[in-house]
Amino acid sequence: MEWHTSGWAVAKDKLDPDHIWIRTPYTRAYFNSVTGEDTPLHDSVENEDGTLNVKCLIDMGDKNLFKGNHALTWVPGNRPGQRPGQQPGPEALQRIRESLFSGSTSSIVNTPSPAIARVHKTRVELVLTPDKGLDTAAISYLLENLEITDVILHVPDKGVSAIVSQVDRICKIATSLGGMDHIACIRIRWQAFQTYPKAITRELINTLAGLANFSIGDPLKIEMETWWMLPGEILPEHGKVVGQLSRRGVQTYANLALVSGVNEDPEIISEMAHSLRRAGIDFHHVYAAGLAVQNRFNREYPIEIDQVLAIASHVRKVCSGREIPLYMIQTPLGEVDFGLTSSLVRRSNSHGENANGEEKNFLQLDPYDISYFRAMDPGFILAKTGAREVNGVIEIPMTGLVKPGDFPYLEI
Repeated sequence: MEWHTSGWAVAKDKLDPDHIWIRTPYTRAYFNSVTGEDTPLHDSVENEDGTLNVKCLIDMGDKNLFKGNHALTWVPGNRPGQRPGQQPGPEALQRIRESLFSGSTSSIVNTPSPAIARVHKTRVELVLTPDKGLDTAAISYLLENLEITDVILHVPDKGVSAIVSQVDRICKIATSLGGMDHIACIRIRWQAFQTYPKAITRELINTLAGLANFSIGDPLKIEMETWWMLPGEILPEHGKVVGQLSRRGVQTYANLALVSGVNEDPEIISEMAHSLRRAGIDFHHVYAAGLAVQNRFNREYPIEIDQVLAIASHVRKVCSGREIPLYMIQTPLGEVDFGLTSSLVRRSNSHGENANGEEKNFLQLDPYDISYFRAMDPGFILAKTGAREVNGVIEIPMTGLVKPGDFPYLEI
């Protein structure tokens, strides 16, 4: 199971305090389909939603890690807060896809160049602009910050006729980056890869793969990053290109953004996992909230925590280990793991956030503190990001993610 996603610690065993109960995504019917037996499993109890809790010899240490015996209640298409009607039409879906590729993530700290966004201590994102390479300020920034090891290069869709020229610019930038000893990986987010897979020739693949350096002393890895919405978007042509890249040592990763009314169903995500594996693409991240496209499309009909838990539970049961993604939330201050390094909290106006007395959702960012950001930017000011510090923990307003039912919030 995935901790705090497809499973979690429920409580200590009352009769045997050295043991705890853990919620699993599995059911008696799941095991019955394998063994043909319908007998209860040893040291297990059944929840209201049919999932099984299992008794384990674990010392949790922190009692706050116990989340209780929560039964999932989310049912696709049957919740009052869900987007009404059928899936958005082709034009709306195309707008969503374009939003995913429209640009880089916001920089978590100030940088000297608009072309470069610092999204992590070790990672930056670069936007490839037509007929331009890296400006002097961007190059100097990368040379001075030796802790940066990974670069994501955004290559927007400029039409099939621009593919060759785009590859030329990718090569020029990658060559510049490859000369920096501390850069270990360049991941290319190239929209044409998904839009025009038939136009990605073997020659272009060889050119991109040739950018890698497999030396022991100063390696440079080249990767591809893709964004998908629905399983039907993955074509046989994608699999052919991915296979050719893989044979040249270039791995392809897939991210998916949950969008209300489009793909937040467990069956859709499991089919996506199967389709990606058939194409040879690694299922990397499922973003539950926080991307620009999600802040826009999920504001009125937010994703529920139970939806993410139901997705993770289903995918864990029906998919192989190679098909299991990580579940993430994007914030203006960096990525956090859903449920593991982040917590959704409610704030009332007792803290002065809402004059009308309404509660507001905030996301606790457990990995980060002020010193983390000031190490990258001495002039970093938390208030300018919309976040705040409460009892030494950074919190940021959360849009597009809500908690229904009784799954624990941290109540403030």
